[in-house]
Amino acid sequence: MSKSSHRTPANGRFFTERELRDAQPGDTLREPGGLRGALGKTGRIVWTYRYRAPGSGRIREMGCGTWPGEAMRDTRRNRDVAGQQVADGIDPIVARDERRRAGAAALELERIETEKRLAAELEAERRNAEDERTVHDLFSEWVERGVARKDGNAELKRCFRADILPAIGDVAIRELGERPIEDMLRGVAGRGAYRYAEMLYINLRQMFRWGERRQPWRRLLVDGNPLDLVEIKRMLPQGYTGRRSRVLSDAEIAELRDRLDSIRRGYGDAPEGARYSVERPIGERQEIAIWIGLSTLCRVGELMMAQWRNVDLDRGEWLIPADESKGRADSVGDFVVFLSPLSLHLFRRLHELTGHARYCFPARHETTHVELRSIGKSIADRQAPLKYRTTGRRRRRESDSLVLSEGSNGDWTFHDLRRTGATIMQRLGVSLDVIDRCQNHVLGGSAVRRHYLLYAYETEKREAWFRLGRHLEEILFESREIA
Repeated sequence: MSKSSHRTPANGRFFTERELRDAQPGDTLREPGGLRGALGKTGRIVWTYRYRAPGSGRIREMGCGTWPGEAMRDTRRNRDVAGQQVADGIDPIVARDERRRAGAAALELERIETEKRLAAELEAERRNAEDERTVHDLFSEWVERGVARKDGNAELKRCFRADILPAIGDVAIRELGERPIEDMLRGVAGRGAYRYAEMLYINLRQMFRWGERRQPWRRLLVDGNPLDLVEIKRMLPQGYTGRRSRVLSDAEIAELRDRLDSIRRGYGDAPEGARYSVERPIGERQEIAIWIGLSTLCRVGELMMAQWRNVDLDRGEWLIPADESKGRADSVGDFVVFLSPLSLHLFRRLHELTGHARYCFPARHETTHVELRSIGKSIADRQAPLKYRTTGRRRRRESDSLVLSEGSNGDWTFHDLRRTGATIMQRLGVSLDVIDRCQNHVLGGSAVRRHYLLYAYETEKREAWFRLGRHLEEILFESREIA
C-alpha cells in the first residue's frame, strides 16, 4: 500500500481487520455507503460519513467512529443510521447536535433536581437537629450573644451550671414544660435560698424571652414560653417579699467581734495535731473585709475588686472606679470613699498583708482578685443551721459559729452589713440624701438635673462616714484608741 493512496475493498465488500492493520499513515480508505477513513500519525483510523445535506445540498462529513478504538460494526451502524436520516430528509449532524443539546439539558435538569433533593435532605437534617436543641444549647447561645454583664457573665454561668443545667439542661426545648422548671425552683427554695430561687427564675425568664424573638428557638417554643406558666411566688413562703431587711444590732456587732476573736484564739491555742477537730478561723483578710464593709457601706464586689493604686492611705481616700461599681457608669461615675479613722486603720492592716500585690484581696496566684462570692460563702458556711436547713450536708467549714442572737433574727450576709451601716447613719442623724450618696446609689430625678447639679457633698459624706466610724469604734474597741 503506497503512501497517501486511496483504497477501496474489492467487490463492494468491507475492509478486513488485517487490511485495516496494513494501512499506512496518510492512506484514505473508502467503504460502500459513503464511509471514509483516514489513518493519522497516532495509528488510529478516523471514519467519517460524507453526504449531501437535505435542503441545502451541501457536502458534509460526520464522524462515525475510530478504529481500533471502536468496533467497525458500530462505526458502520452509525453510518447506516446517518444514511437513513439523509434518506428521510434529515441532516444527521443537525440531528446529532440537537440530541446533544437535549441530552445536556436533561443532564442539567437532572443535576438541578439532584441539588434540590440534596438541599431538601440537608434542610430536613438541619431541622431535625434543631428540633433536638436543648436548654443547654439555648443557654450557650444566649450567654454568648444575648447577655453581657459586668463580670463577663461569670455569676450567670455559675448559677446555671450549679442548679439549672443539671436539672433541665438536657431537655429538648420543644418538649420543655413548666413542671421540670417548677421542680427545680422548688428544690432551690426548699433549702431556704428564696432570693436565689427568685434570681434563677428571673434569669430563666430573660433567657426564654430572648429566645422567643429569635429562630430557631421561636419555632421550637411551639407551646409558648414555659416560664409564663411558672408562678414563683407559690414556691416561696407566705409573706416573703424578696427584700431582705436584716440589720445587725449594736449588740450583735459586738457579738460578731467576740465570736471571731474566740474562734481565732481557740484555733491558735489548739495543739498542732488537734487542730482538725477545732473550727478554723475565717481568715484575717476576711475579718478585715467584714469590718471595712460595715464601716464604708461598700458592696462586696467593689471591695473584692479594689486595687491598691486606688487606695490613698495618706489622704484616707478609696477610689471606686465606675466600671467596678453597680449601676450605669454614666450615672454613677467614679466614687470616692472618705475613710474614717477606723476604716483607714483596717486598710492599713490589710496593706501589711497584701500591699505587695495589685489587688487588696488577691487570689492565691495574685494575678487577679479573689472570687467575689468567697467571703459570702465563708459567712454562710458558718451559719449552716440557718442557711442549709434542708440539705443535710455538713463539711468541716460548716458550723453555727457566726450565728448571732442564737438565730432569733435569722442569718446575716455581707450585704446586710451595708444596710446595717446605713441604718446606723440614719440613727445618728445623717440625712437620707447623704446616706444615699455614701452608698453610691444612682440618684433619682431627670438626667438634666443630674447634669447641672454637680455638688459632690464631700464635706457631708466625710462627716457621715466619720460618725459611723466613731460609733463602731465604741462598739468594737470600747472607746479605746486604735493604733
